[in-house]
Amino acid sequence: MSTSSTRQAGPAETVPAPPKPPITKVTPVSYKNTIKDLEVKDGANSKQRGIKLTVVVEVEREKVKKTEQQVLQCVYRFVPDPHAETRYIKKPEEFYQHVAHDLVAHVKTAKKLPEPTDKFTTRFGKTDFTLAQLQHEIGHGFKIKTAPDGPEIPG
Repeated sequence: MSTSSTRQAGPAETVPAPPKPPITKVTPVSYKNTIKDLEVKDGANSKQRGIKLTVVVEVEREKVKKTEQQVLQCVYRFVPDPHAETRYIKKPEEFYQHVAHDLVAHVKTAKKLPEPTDKFTTRFGKTDFTLAQLQHEIGHGFKIKTAPDGPEIPG
């Protein structure tokens, strides 16, 4: 009696992609800065406010002539709650535009958005606001990506 062994073909071997050349420059191109686009609540029934920023950036790489566009985005909670700042109560849209502007300026110098754990601080009115991690994900498939070539994580 003869037995034959069958061997199943394994998955095709994949060759890893070569590493991308180092990034030399990250330039913010555009972002939405209306209160409708920026303001988020930290949880469905929460009064606590945060900011959701999505910014398109041009990425330049060492020894590569063509730039590429990537999207960076993150969400942050404000500490303290901005409702304690009188100027926020009077001009909330100005507050969100100010914070978005500061975050985009950070991208120009640091080549990335600050992580929610970086304790990035911005001043509005008489109050310093630290941007912290939201306590709840905002859902709707939103992905946090703070750096070019960085991972995307649920946010």
